[in-house]
Amino acid sequence: MLAAIESGKARIRPVLMTAAAMIMGMLPMAMGGSTNAPLGRAVIGGLTFATVYTLFFVPCVYAVIYYSRKRSASKNEQQDALQQGDS
Repeated sequence: MLAAIESGKARIRPVLMTAAAMIMGMLPMAMGGSTNAPLGRAVIGGLTFATVYTLFFVPCVYAVIYYSRKRSASKNEQQDALQQGDS
């Protein structure tokens, strides 16, 4: 879990800078009156959603799974210890 936190801290700035550069690059296309404007809006929306999802939602799900497995493992150890104590 510590490795995931450290890698998240190290990667957040480059990921945000790359996403911001791509979004700013797509703004002229999205705001123009051409036939490609909907494509630009879709790319901006998709990139924004994917960036937020990658930086916040995925690590939260990972943490929930990690701690639930850790909790169930400690419960199993306690049950094993109780069973060995009864024998």
